[in-house]
Amino acid sequence: MKLVDDVDEAIANIACIFHWPPSAYDDMDIIELSKWHQLALKRHQTTV
Repeated sequence: MKLVDDVDEAIANIACIFHWPPSAYDDMDIIELSKWHQLALKRHQTTV
């Protein structure tokens, strides 16, 4: 799995897809954030 390069961009993408509040990311490490970011990108691609 590729780790995110830009944490802010990853959080913004995840928030757009899943509508999570900023506090949802507080306890995530970079690996978990990267997993959710990849899932958000995949879901976005299937809706476009």
